[in-house]
Amino acid sequence: MSFREIILHSFGAFEEERFRFDAPTGLFYITGDNEAGKSTLFSAMKTILAGFRPASKERFAYFPIGKKEASLEAVFWDGSRVTRQLSSSPSGYLITENETKALGNLPMPPLKVAMVDQLYSLGPTAADALEEKDFMELVEEFLWPSQKNIRSLKEARAISSSKRRELYVHRKDGRGQLNALQREIERLDQLLIDSRERDLHTWEDRVESLRLEEEMQEIDLQIQQLQEKREEQLKDHIALSENDVRIMKQRWKIKEQLEQIEEEIRLSGGQKMDPAFSPDALADLSVLSPVFLLISIILFAISLVTVFLYRWWAIIPFVGAMLFLALFWMSQRKRGLRGVLSPKQTRLLKELGAQWYDLYRSLPAEPHVERRVLSKIPEPSEKTLEAFYTQQQDVQRTMEAQREEMEEASHKRDDILWSLSAIRERQVRFEMELSTAELEDAREEKIQEAKQLDIEWAGWAMAEELLEHLMDSKLRSLSELLPRASEYMKRFSAGKWRQIHRSGNGFLLEDDRGVMVRSTHQLSRGTADQFLLSLRLAMLDTLETTQRPFPLLLDEALAHWDEDRHGIAMQVLSEIASQRAVYFFTTQSDTERWKDLENINFIRLEKQ
Repeated sequence: MSFREIILHSFGAFEEERFRFDAPTGLFYITGDNEAGKSTLFSAMKTILAGFRPASKERFAYFPIGKKEASLEAVFWDGSRVTRQLSSSPSGYLITENETKALGNLPMPPLKVAMVDQLYSLGPTAADALEEKDFMELVEEFLWPSQKNIRSLKEARAISSSKRRELYVHRKDGRGQLNALQREIERLDQLLIDSRERDLHTWEDRVESLRLEEEMQEIDLQIQQLQEKREEQLKDHIALSENDVRIMKQRWKIKEQLEQIEEEIRLSGGQKMDPAFSPDALADLSVLSPVFLLISIILFAISLVTVFLYRWWAIIPFVGAMLFLALFWMSQRKRGLRGVLSPKQTRLLKELGAQWYDLYRSLPAEPHVERRVLSKIPEPSEKTLEAFYTQQQDVQRTMEAQREEMEEASHKRDDILWSLSAIRERQVRFEMELSTAELEDAREEKIQEAKQLDIEWAGWAMAEELLEHLMDSKLRSLSELLPRASEYMKRFSAGKWRQIHRSGNGFLLEDDRGVMVRSTHQLSRGTADQFLLSLRLAMLDTLETTQRPFPLLLDEALAHWDEDRHGIAMQVLSEIASQRAVYFFTTQSDTERWKDLENINFIRLEKQ
């Protein structure tokens, strides 16, 4: 990949200037006085290979004064061409027989800017310290294909490792996308298990709900039947207490005594007792006596007040009313008794009436109860009353048992209602959650996404592994590179420096006595240049894999070399020139000294 012609349309001080090279390989010894254009041509070659550095017309050193753009073109021996322009922005094109590729301001593939600056071109100030970091980056430039945003093999491996870790980390709490997806799939799996259990519970709830509803209907029917029975029993039931039975026995006993007196009266006089002197009438007379007395007292008090307030004759109506009441009460009391009862019978009747009245006062509701009992017992007696009382107690116990049964059924019904309410609440909650089909779809979607990410992760893992192998091969290349660089150094120094070693912070040089010296720090400027050139030539020999090697550009690279070592370097460069083009720029026109070297071509630049 050597220059056949370079055309400087507008570059530096040159305008429409052509530089032709007659062979694809060889040592092109380019000489000229100061300001003849050697540095301009050297910079033009670098610009063709790597682009404008810096890419600004205000800062680019060879931007033509008074022109709108810098423009140059190169024709290579393989037939390809490269054009580059710099105006408001840089542009460039690689033109081959088959295609035209836009380069922009990028280097020619597979070159990189660092490779052009530090390996393929060597200027008079390139003897600055070459630390191990820069050296390793140069090595990686060869081992790593040209990429726009990835500068080195180490950076590519770091990016691959970072991308892999972004996707998956071998930890339970890893933050990678695959880790998150796996956790999401596990969560969906658990939700699916819960959903299937929920579906089973839903089916069981439906069956249980139907069973509970049927059971509640049976309980409602049972409660209704119990209520109907209880209502029927309440119609015939008489709530008797022991006191009720005792009073009714006493009343019936008094009634029997009254009947005996009536029988005695009938037998003695042949008359029947006036109906007014039934037990109820005697009780009424016993009640009327205190009532008449109370009314008489009230009337007497009113009469006294009237006399006091009005006239004495105002008492006459009240006295008449009192006499009328007294006569009425006495007539009622003696009615039917005159000529019928003996004094003993009359006294007995009075006592029986008083007892009957006491019974009225002790149990005001008794006459109603008694009438109901009498309706149930055709022939009232103490024996029949005891049997009726026992029967009513049995009925009472039955009703109590029914009441307890109704309460138990009611509690059971409440429990069923609570269970149905819990089932309905659970069904409402289940309806708000995702269905099993939706969860399966979401899980399948996450699985497919995880498969894609897994493929991507496997790709980054494989890339990282391949980069590891490349780094291993880089180390193996270093094992070949340093011996080759040692050969060059030994040859340049005429055997004084025989070996180059790597150290933690740079390189060590071993001399013919076995003494180790740190490179570029304890060496002279010329020896440092020799060491620097040895490394670069060794890298070109061991690492460059292109079939058409790029040219080597040297601008006063041997300025600090002594005569003997300068001659050795020219001999080595002429040997290298058999395989690639070497462009050697210098102000020293020693054409006679180097005319016997093989593959050398002399080019003289004259001042413009």
